[in-house]
Order: sequence, then C-alpha cells, then structure tokens
Amino acid sequence: MNRADSGSWNGWNRQRTIYRRAFSRPSLAALPRAVRRADLVSWSRISTSSRQAGAHALRYEQNLTRLIELLREEFKAPNAPFVVATCGFNGGEGWQPGSSAQTIWNAQMAVGDPRKHPKFAGTVASVDTRPFYRPPAQSPRNQSFHYHGNAETYMLVGEAMGKAMVELKQ
Repeated sequence: MNRADSGSWNGWNRQRTIYRRAFSRPSLAALPRAVRRADLVSWSRISTSSRQAGAHALRYEQNLTRLIELLREEFKAPNAPFVVATCGFNGGEGWQPGSSAQTIWNAQMAVGDPRKHPKFAGTVASVDTRPFYRPPAQSPRNQSFHYHGNAETYMLVGEAMGKAMVELKQ
C-alpha cells in the first residue's frame, strides 16, 4: 500500500483486493476445513519512526478494528478469536506521552477491552508484550527494532498469545 493511501479507506480497499487475491488461490480453498480455521493472531512490531507518526498512529485503533472485521468476514467466521500482541520496544521505557509508540500501544490494548469494543467482548484479547523486552546486555545484538534478536522475548510473546487464544476458546 502506498504511504499516501495508508490512512484512508481507499487504501484499505486496495489492500483488501490484494488480500483477497492472495487468499482466493485454489490451494487455500482445497485445504481441509480443520486447517482453514479462523483463529487469528497479530503481532505488529511497528516502527515508531516518522512513517507511523501523526495520522497513522491516531488511526491505528480504527484500522486494527477494521482489519479484524475484514478477516472475520473473509473467513466467514464472525466470532473468530483474535489475539493482538502489542508493541513493546524498550519495555515501554522512554515513550513520551502522545508518541507514536504510546498511541499505538493504547490502540492495541483498546481492541481487547470489552468496555471500548463491546462487539469484540470474549472474542478479542490483547497481550501486553512490554514485560518480555530484554535489553541488549541480555541479547545477542543491539537492534531494538527486532527486540535485539532475543529468542526469549519471541518465546514469551508466543506463549502469552497462545494462552490468550486458549482463554478465548474456553
């Protein structure tokens, strides 16, 4: 999607067309129903650079909500469980109030809050990944935008997302 369109509904419609082409391939349709289940997870390890600033960050909650709705529609699974893992760069330390990182984290947590999104109650969960951040001294490299390549971080995020999915399905 082109940056100029990324915050607009026209951009979403173009992305939806691309998405539908990808998921309408005969090989996907031929999969057994058990394999095509619509249990959905998302871990958007977003960039907090200027690319995500301003309107993009401010629309994140609206766009994430719409993504969940579109995926459920596409898979004909209106109540498919959906787990969102938040951005957790630097464990949240140093985020300025109103920054892109804080705004996007708030949006990611909001979609799993039944008071803010009652239509998702019991079917969408948010997982706070900030506690799983490991600093460079405990990681193989100093590259924060990939959580310093720390396998423990990835394992903890995956485990938390799996547990959240199990809770949604009970």
